Amino acid sequence: MTVANVVLEPHCARLVQDTLSYWRKKPYRLNRKIKIVSQSQLVFTVRGNVAISDIFEDLDHNFRDFETALSIMSHAIEEMPREWFKESGAEVTVLAWEGCGPKASRIKISSKKDYSLRDGRLVNDSADNIGVERFDLVPGVYLAPSLGRHDIRSDLSDEQLLKIAILQQEISLRHKLNMCVGGDIEIATIDASGVSVRTLGEYPNKALTIAQIGKLNPYDVDSIAA
Repeated sequence: MTVANVVLEPHCARLVQDTLSYWRKKPYRLNRKIKIVSQSQLVFTVRGNVAISDIFEDLDHNFRDFETALSIMSHAIEEMPREWFKESGAEVTVLAWEGCGPKASRIKISSKKDYSLRDGRLVNDSADNIGVERFDLVPGVYLAPSLGRHDIRSDLSDEQLLKIAILQQEISLRHKLNMCVGGDIEIATIDASGVSVRTLGEYPNKALTIAQIGKLNPYDVDSIAA
């Protein structure tokens, strides 16, 4: 899954993310994963199947505010094909400016695994069910994927945010994690003045990633992930 780091402070929220989508851990395309909803001063991103983000984009004209967006997303998730969540689940991050400050929440989606014993065999009674949990974030730093529990100061500079993102890629490559990170490193900032997105830098292997893209013609487009 993609990088999606959140830095939440009383005066602003920042979201750091890569730009590589992949198919079966192979680079598929470079594209912006940070989605902006201008009318509600809100951004969201999805770690998981890209079709989830596409559906949210189709619905985002209804995102009047932070709570409405989260409610619509949660209801939409319940109607989505269960196979999108079977392997690694998914995670949605939503940040917005509300009133006098920023808000941030994450929705985590996972397959439920409730087993019972039938004829001496363990049977999954909830193969078609998913669990949807909402986590409201308080000021601090949240890394996805996590590098473990760390007390990190929220006044991180662009250079520090860039180093953290590159370290996350190094760890994913070294340990062959179920993710494919690359392309550019982008940052969205939400504060009283509005929402902006800019590029912090690029991953060291961006040229190799570009060379690999274009050689892939996936037949199973529902398996493209971010």
